This record gives sequence, structure tokens and C-alpha cells, in this order.
Amino acid sequence: MGVQKDFRDLLELLNAHKVEYMIVGAYALAFHGAPRYTGDMDIYVPLGWGSGNGNTVFSFSPLDQLFPHASDRLSE
Repeated sequence: MGVQKDFRDLLELLNAHKVEYMIVGAYALAFHGAPRYTGDMDIYVPLGWGSGNGNTVFSFSPLDQLFPHASDRLSE
């Protein structure tokens, strides 16, 4: 199963910043043999991950290059 470039870039950023995450939704279903194309990728980041060390906010800062204002929307 191929991964779109935007999704691959996002996963590379998450990995580079050692963000704990899990791919859920349609991509997870496809991995387990039940493909369902939705056009998006659902990612779960555990609540409180990075608390106290700023990792969560820092790790999403590079996303502004791909998705302007992403960090602002995460704080809502």
C-alpha cells in the first residue's frame, strides 16, 4: 500500500521528533486486509504525551511548513 507524499512527510516529522503515535482508521484497516479508502490519515497521539517537556508543541512546529497555522489550531 502506497503512502501519499504529504502523509509520508508528516510521519517522518513525527518520527524525527520521537512523537508517540498510532495510525488508526482506514490506513490501519488496510494494513490488516480490509481496505477502505477515505482520502485521509487518522493519527492518535496519547493525551498528555510530551507534558512537561514541550515535545508535543515542538514536534508540531515543523508542520507549519506543510500546514500553516497547524500549531495554533492544536491549542484550541
